[in-house]
Amino acid sequence: MTTIEFNKQELYLDNVLTIKQFFNRHRSGGYIFAVTRSFALKKEVNHEVIEYCSEQNLQIGEADIKLNTDEGIFQQLQKARDEFPHGLILNNIDELMLQTQSEFVYRLNQMREALFSLHIPILIWLTPENHGSFTHKAIDLYTRRDLDTVFFQELTSEDINHLMERSEMRLGQKEDPETLRTRIALLEKQLDAARKDAEVPRNRVAKEIVLPLIKAYKELLLLSKAKELLREFENDFDKKERDAFIEFGELCYYSGNLDSAIDFFEKALKFDIETLGEESPNVAMDYNELALVFKNKGDSDKAILYLEKALAIHLKFYGEENPDVATIYNNLGAVWQDKGVLNKTISYLEKALAIDLKLYGDETLKASTRYNNLGLAWKDKGNFEKSITYLEKALTINLKLFGEKNPFTATSYNNLGLVWKRKRRLDKAIDCYEKALAIDLKLFNEGNPHLAIRYNNLATVWHDKGDLNKAKEYYEKSLQICTKLYGTDNPTTKTVQENLNKLAY
Repeated sequence: MTTIEFNKQELYLDNVLTIKQFFNRHRSGGYIFAVTRSFALKKEVNHEVIEYCSEQNLQIGEADIKLNTDEGIFQQLQKARDEFPHGLILNNIDELMLQTQSEFVYRLNQMREALFSLHIPILIWLTPENHGSFTHKAIDLYTRRDLDTVFFQELTSEDINHLMERSEMRLGQKEDPETLRTRIALLEKQLDAARKDAEVPRNRVAKEIVLPLIKAYKELLLLSKAKELLREFENDFDKKERDAFIEFGELCYYSGNLDSAIDFFEKALKFDIETLGEESPNVAMDYNELALVFKNKGDSDKAILYLEKALAIHLKFYGEENPDVATIYNNLGAVWQDKGVLNKTISYLEKALAIDLKLYGDETLKASTRYNNLGLAWKDKGNFEKSITYLEKALTINLKLFGEKNPFTATSYNNLGLVWKRKRRLDKAIDCYEKALAIDLKLFNEGNPHLAIRYNNLATVWHDKGDLNKAKEYYEKSLQICTKLYGTDNPTTKTVQENLNKLAY
C-alpha cells in the first residue's frame, strides 16, 4: 500500500469515528454534514455507523425525504424519528436540490428550529458542489451545525474494498436502477456546467465527473452513451490513471471490444506491477479482469492461468476465508464450466459458496449469486432437480432483499425458465420468462440488452410449443434490439437471426 492510500484510509477511519461519536454524544439533538461524491463510500459509512450504534443499543436509520406528497417535510421527519428514535441519516438532499433547482435549500434553512425540536442527532450527506450551495444559501442552518463538517477524500474502489476487509463491513451491493439514474442526472448536470466553464481544467473534469459518469452509464448498460463520453475525453485522462484504465477496459469488455479491453487491463497490470510489485492485491485484481476477457474470447487456458495467479496472491495476503478468494473460486468454476469439466466447476462454486455463507450468512446477494451459479452448473450436468433447488434458493433471497422490481429477481426468474424449458415444462418456462420480462420492462428502456435476452428466450419456448407467430414476434423484437446495440456481425445478433431463420412456414 502506498503512503497516499494509507493516509486516505486513516482519514476515512477518523471521519467515521467522528460520526459515530456524534450519534453517541449528541443524543438530545443537533445535526452535522458529511461531504463526499462517492455513493459507494456513503453506503459503507452508513452501514458501519448504523451497526456501531446498534451495538450501543441506539436505534438510528436512513431516511429519504419525498416531495409532492400529502405529508410535509417535518411530518416525514417526525415519522422517521418514531421509527429511529436515536438518530437519522438523510441521504437524498442532493436529489431534492436537483429536483427543485436548489429551492429546497431555502426551505430547509427555514426549518432549522424544527430540526432541533426533533431532539435527535441528524447526519446530512451532500456532494461537494451542493455543500457549497448550503454554505451560501442556508447560512443560518449551516452555522448552527454541532461539529465541523466531515469531508471525505475520494477513495478508489480498491481503497474501499481494503477498508471493508479491515473493518469487517459487509460487501456492498450494486445500486438499483433508480439510484443510478439519480446519480447520472447529478453528474450530467455537473458536466454541462463544467463544459461551459472554460477555466475548469479538462483533466479535472475527466477524473472527477466523466469517469464516475462512464461507470454509472456502464452499470445501467447505457453503453453507447459511455462510449461517446470516452471518445470525447479519452485524451484528457492522466496516462497513469489506473482507475481510468480499469473503467475503460470494462466498458470495452461490456461493449464486446475484447482486444481493446485486454489493452487497457494490461496497462493497469503494468502500472500496478511497476508501482506495487508482482504480488499485490491490485495485481491480483488485474489478473482477474484479464481472465474474464480471455474467458469471453474463448481462451479458457489463458483465463485459468491468470485466475490461478490471482488466487495465489489473494491466498497469500488474506487466507482462505476472504471475499476476493471466493470471487476467484467462482470465476474458476465458470471457466471450467466453459471447458465442460463440470465436476471441477461444481467443486470451485461450492468453495465460493462456503466462504460467502461463513462470512455473510444465507440471506445476501453473494449467497444468491452463488446459488444461482450452482443451479446453472447442475443444469448443464443434467441434474434438473438440484438445479431448481439452487435457483429457487436464489430467487427466495432476491425477493426478500429486493422484491419483484429488481434485475437480480428478473435474472432468477429467467434462469428458472431455462431449466423448466430443459425439463419440457414449457408453460412453467413461459411463466418464468414473462415474469422476468415484466420486471425488465419496468426497469429499463426499450432497446436494453436485458430485454433482448428475455424476448429471445420467450420466442424459443413458443417455438417449441408450435406457436410460430408468437415466436416470430419475440424473435423480431430481440433481433431489433441486438442489431441496434451490437450490429449484424455480433455473435448474439447472429444467434437471434439464426433462431428466426429456423422458423418454418
